[in-house]
Amino acid sequence: MLFKIFLFSFLMLVLESKAQWKPTDHINEKAKFARFNIAGLLDPMETNFSTGLEYSLAKKWSTSLDLGYIFYSSYYDAINNTSGILIRPAVRYYIDKTGRTFIEMELHYKNVRYTINDWLGKNIVNGTPSYFEFQEFKISKIAYGAHTKIGYKARISKNYKYWLETYLGLGIRSKKEKVIDVANSSYNPRNTFRFQNNETQNIFMFTPFGFRLLYRF
Repeated sequence: MLFKIFLFSFLMLVLESKAQWKPTDHINEKAKFARFNIAGLLDPMETNFSTGLEYSLAKKWSTSLDLGYIFYSSYYDAINNTSGILIRPAVRYYIDKTGRTFIEMELHYKNVRYTINDWLGKNIVNGTPSYFEFQEFKISKIAYGAHTKIGYKARISKNYKYWLETYLGLGIRSKKEKVIDVANSSYNPRNTFRFQNNETQNIFMFTPFGFRLLYRF
């Protein structure tokens, strides 16, 4: 968390120093931005390709939607294949006169399926597997939640077409995991403290952080 705050503050200072703001440069009025989430490709836990669109609703308000495809994960250490989707709609309010600094409310939905080759517990009795079998199986993970974020965007081209933004937030998520199509089974992954018995669910706090490349229409 402290590292994310430090990096966010550093990027804010860098972008502010490059902004060269002019009084007529209010970027949010009737503006539309296509955006590419650079941080998704750098995420070592769940690497994803994510793009989106921001659309102005009024002088200080906008709405946005990001869609992503998850193609790699290190969530478990015996994963052979990963496939999943990300959906993140949001509403944004620009809090300064330049239309650069914003606060945002975002909803989060993630649905991922992992193909794993590992030891799977079978025939659970009182929470304990009767035996283990090494096999290929699938695990489904569904996470949903809400985030509040603060961020800043800065122009990086003279023609006002290309921008860069960074954000940091705090949110809460609910996560459900289960072994698919193997009845009365459990998985005890070696690289985590989680233990699954058909299905597990938990709620946790999350601190989203990232940066995006933007193109203004």
